[in-house]
Amino acid sequence: MHGPSLRVIDLLRQYTPAYLQQYGRQAETQVQSVLAKLALCRTAVLGGHTYECPQCQHRCQVYNSCIDRHCPQCSGGRRADWLAKTSELLLPNLDYFQVVFTLPEDLWPLMLGGAASTGMASPRTASA
Repeated sequence: MHGPSLRVIDLLRQYTPAYLQQYGRQAETQVQSVLAKLALCRTAVLGGHTYECPQCQHRCQVYNSCIDRHCPQCSGGRRADWLAKTSELLLPNLDYFQVVFTLPEDLWPLMLGGAASTGMASPRTASA
């Protein structure tokens, strides 16, 4: 018999407090925020739902997820849904590549005004 499997979230919950204690002042605010959200994912703190079997009345508590895009528990299903939707838009027998680049801040107004026509996300929406 095998023991319980190790999950990324278990490692994050175990080591994040020590990491933040040692490097918290150096860590970006966004990193600290994401780590805090991940630690709370699928815990009672975020609330949840109780499901009950109508035949045997067995109850099962399911906690809400954090829905953060960085979360190893939440992102898998959403990523699969996105891939399924996106794959419907692809043309057959073509190779596709994603290109990500950073523009100087001085050029942001040009892109923000033309985001719809260029098909590109604005810097603010891309990082959200």
